[in-house]
Amino acid sequence: MTNRTTRQRLAQGLSVRWSPALAGRVRRRLDDAIVRRRQRRRIAIVALGLMAVGGLSYAFSRGWRAQSVAPQPLPAATPTPARAPAPTPPAPIGATAPESVAAPERRPAAPARRATVPRETVASLFAAADTARLEGRARDAVAPLTAIFTRFPSDPRAAVAAFQLGRILDDDLDDPAAAAAAFSRALALDLQGPLASDAAMRARAALERAGKRAP
Repeated sequence: MTNRTTRQRLAQGLSVRWSPALAGRVRRRLDDAIVRRRQRRRIAIVALGLMAVGGLSYAFSRGWRAQSVAPQPLPAATPTPARAPAPTPPAPIGATAPESVAAPERRPAAPARRATVPRETVASLFAAADTARLEGRARDAVAPLTAIFTRFPSDPRAAVAAFQLGRILDDDLDDPAAAAAAFSRALALDLQGPLASDAAMRARAALERAGKRAP
């Protein structure tokens, strides 16, 4: 009875009035976000291509200049006659041996600096999650996405990370209960965002499937 009451409360809390106007507005926001992301990717690709072309042209010009300038021969060094060492006078009889020269004092070595461990950022965690998904390691993408919205909840990208985690848990790992929790977290982080309606619908569907699987 307790689990059923909890699911009913979650379903009532996640209920959203869906209308054609809201659907159109969400669809337009998603389309605008996709277009902006594609534009950023195209700009990045063009910038990388220009940098590569500039580097190749610079290396080619350096090599051409090095070949055009012929090396000048160095003047031959005249050998200097070696001087014979001066004879040392014999030590007088009864003279004591000179004291050994004291070794210079060694200064204490400076303490080694501790290596600074780079702090993880939202961008690096997103990159780790995307790499794991592209390589077919969906389970390895759960930890970085979870770290984003738990360690950086005030970041505007935290809701996106929770939504992506819900999709991985629902589509790739077949865990509807955990996926419903992730979609609910995405909705709680950004109630008015472009992913709010999709998060609510997918959370409700995941809860229904999780309830059917429960004994």
